[in-house]
Order: sequence, then structure tokens, then C-alpha cells
Amino acid sequence: MAEGVENLARSSAAERAQCVGELLVRLHYFGAFGVVIDWEEIDPGLGEELTGLVAESATELTRAGFETWLCVGMDEGLESAGFSFRGAVG
Repeated sequence: MAEGVENLARSSAAERAQCVGELLVRLHYFGAFGVVIDWEEIDPGLGEELTGLVAESATELTRAGFETWLCVGMDEGLESAGFSFRGAVG
């Protein structure tokens, strides 16, 4: 599964938007309240791309009335990946 997320992070803006659009259709269909993004491993070379992917996805999910939760291990791997948090962690 990690390869799919990594490929999506590397993809064009149009491909990412299409993926989020398809996700929104499924969320509406199932009556979901949001999405949990749960990282098992983060490729240290994709910090910037993954930050953008999560930010873009969360923005579109929020606009559509869905919540986004991000679950990450709080170890050195996250910090070394260069992942950028724009809010407080609580």
C-alpha cells in the first residue's frame, strides 16, 4: 500500500485531484464522517510531496464537510522525513 501512496504523492495535481474526487464519492456513498490517514512507514525522500498530498486532500475533504485525522508514529522517522505540521499536535 505504501507504494500506492508514494506514487500518488509523486503524481500530477490533476491525478491527485481525481483521486480525492473519487474518494469523496465513496465517502458520500458510505455515509462516512471522514478519513483516517495512518502512516506505517514514510519514505524520507518524500516529505515535501507527502505534506502537499495530505494538505490538498484535507482541504478538499473539509470543503466537502468531512473530517481528516492523521495518525503517525512519534519516532525519529517522522522528523527525518521532513514532514511539516502546520498546526498543534494534541
